[in-house]
Amino acid sequence: MSAAVDFKNVDIVFGAARKEALALVDSGATRQEILEKTGAVLGCAGANLTVNEGEISVLMGLSGSGKSTLLRAVNLLNVPARGNVMVKDGDRMVDVAACDAATLRHIRQTRVAMVFQQFGLLPWRTVAENVGFGLELSGV
Repeated sequence: MSAAVDFKNVDIVFGAARKEALALVDSGATRQEILEKTGAVLGCAGANLTVNEGEISVLMGLSGSGKSTLLRAVNLLNVPARGNVMVKDGDRMVDVAACDAATLRHIRQTRVAMVFQQFGLLPWRTVAENVGFGLELSGV
């Protein structure tokens, strides 16, 4: 089986002090220590995950542990401070954090779909209808 999405050593940091926060990550500091010393919020650190074609995967964890933060990096709604987020596009893997705008737009339109938590759902639609809404808009 080949990878559809591959996260490689992904760190996501929110705030202006990314460089300082990453240095603290490397030294083993906790999220709280990073926040106190830099004002930056560590979304996720050192994330590695491969999802193969045809697999159904579940990310489980406590609230605030970085599950949604990591998933939002697949379409670059959250930008990795470092690491690679590889998405399969035909015969090649594309690093969405390093690709040009046209390639990212193509990936978003043809390879990645996302249903947001709670408020992003249309309450008058079923789960399946919400999932298919993007396809409906694109005429599929």
